[in-house]
Formats: sequence, structure tokens, C-alpha cells
Amino acid sequence: MQRVESNGLLFGVKPDSEYPVCSVPVEPSDRFLLYTDGVTETENATGEAFGDRQLERVVRNHRLQPASELSLLVLSELQRWRPAAANQQDDITLIIVDVL
Repeated sequence: MQRVESNGLLFGVKPDSEYPVCSVPVEPSDRFLLYTDGVTETENATGEAFGDRQLERVVRNHRLQPASELSLLVLSELQRWRPAAANQQDDITLIIVDVL
């Protein structure tokens, strides 16, 4: 598992914006998980963020699942993490891309 970080502007919001560039070798059977900070910043009842470690745990434990199943599992874990009475404060965007 390799992490590629980006903390730039929202993609596509401003024309002619510049974004960090990173080259990553891609091979068949590789998988990309793209997500917004709303995934890792979702808080539980004690105010603890879901975080990168929890996300990585879910992805590692279910890495052989199809992309559609993995995305549902991640969203399910986020719902379990956040108290039912708490409102989600940020967007949650999750994109999984499998390389064929």
C-alpha cells in the first residue's frame, strides 16, 4: 500500500489552477482509493477522528473485495464510527479505481 498525499485546492473549482504532480507506476490489478478529508475526519462520540489508520485497516482487511463492495464497507464503517445523533460536518467522497 502506497500513500500519495495532496492538499491542494478543490479539483476543478478554479480554471487554470495548478496542482501537485506525482508519478506512480501502475500495473494490472492495482487499486486506487481516492477520498476527501470528510472520510478520515469523521468523528466518533468522544471526538476522535476515523483517521488514516482506521481507513487503512478497513482497506487492508477487505482488499480482495470488488470495488463496489469495498466502498460500501468503508461507508458502513464510517456510519458505525459516527454516533447516529451526530450530523456529518463534511462531505464524504470515495472513489475506487481498479486497474485492468
